[in-house]
Amino acid sequence: MTLDIITPERYVRGRGALHEAGDAAGAFLKDGNHARNILVIGGKTALAKTWGALGASLDRAGVRYEVREYAGYPNHGAARAFAREAREKGCGAIAGVGGGRILDTAKSAAAEAGLPVIAAPTIAATCAGFAAVTIMYTEEGVFTEAVFRKNAPALAVVDTDVIAAAPAAYLRAGVADSLAKWYEAAPAALRGGGLYARLALKYGELIRDVLERYGPEVADGVEKGAVNEAAFNDVLDAVFLLTGLCGSITTAQMPRGIAHPLYNALSHYPALRKRLHGEKVAFGYIAQGVLGNEEEKDVLSRVLTLKRLNIPLTFEALGFGADGDLESQLAETAARVKSAEPDYGGLDRPYTAEDLVKAMKQADKYARSVA
Repeated sequence: MTLDIITPERYVRGRGALHEAGDAAGAFLKDGNHARNILVIGGKTALAKTWGALGASLDRAGVRYEVREYAGYPNHGAARAFAREAREKGCGAIAGVGGGRILDTAKSAAAEAGLPVIAAPTIAATCAGFAAVTIMYTEEGVFTEAVFRKNAPALAVVDTDVIAAAPAAYLRAGVADSLAKWYEAAPAALRGGGLYARLALKYGELIRDVLERYGPEVADGVEKGAVNEAAFNDVLDAVFLLTGLCGSITTAQMPRGIAHPLYNALSHYPALRKRLHGEKVAFGYIAQGVLGNEEEKDVLSRVLTLKRLNIPLTFEALGFGADGDLESQLAETAARVKSAEPDYGGLDRPYTAEDLVKAMKQADKYARSVA
């Protein structure tokens, strides 16, 4: 068995962190003997909100740059195109500025080009700013694969002022997504598992404790423009640092859950693509709790936590059935999950696609029952 833990060389989180990003980028480019020229890939809104600080910081540090807006999904074609441009322009690194799609696009392009990557997340909706994994899609947005890259970002810069200014819905979804590190791993790991499964479980437990205590309060504070800074920092570190560390532990022993495979399967439906990653993952681990025959009170407690975060959890709220017949969509989704994840370690027996359909229906019923 091979253990492979891949993390960023440097993780910086703080107020105004982007103002110092140029010095940090210049330092690692110099230390790694890379050209002081970077290709910056960003979303239109993200660049508009950050470039004043980030561009000035790079200028002061003497780091040259080419900036490219991107609005698509991470896909191999886009990654190859950006990698080719970075090589042609003699870039020493690729930077991503934006949400998970932008960051995964930048990480994929950097991997194609054999260059280090700088991650500057502008929302806290996933751990993409820390993790080595990239989630790949078709150009239309259908999930294709999760690719575990050889390197995580060389530099991850989390500017808390930028995150606090983003719509709170992204943070709410990021908290929901990070909680999956506990809910997906715990049922299988508690049945046994090796040392590394238990280590991931401990990370997941800490993530759960921090986010259940502070997540809803901090998200509400962001909504109101009045954030408790200490709690906010803890929540961001749980979403980026701890969730990224948990996900960085990749061995054959690692337990797998149903929530993320369910998210992947739901990408086939355009209406569901409009919902945030963490919202669909949250529905997935409610359904997983039902599938795993967990105590009803435990599953309902999960629903209550997510309701406190204002996460949409019903079929109607998420968009199930909006692209066609609901029953057909549930059956197709369950079949895709079963194909991708034929076994679930939280069960002491095999499950069927029909079992998962029943679990999704019960999850919707639980969501509708909690005010």
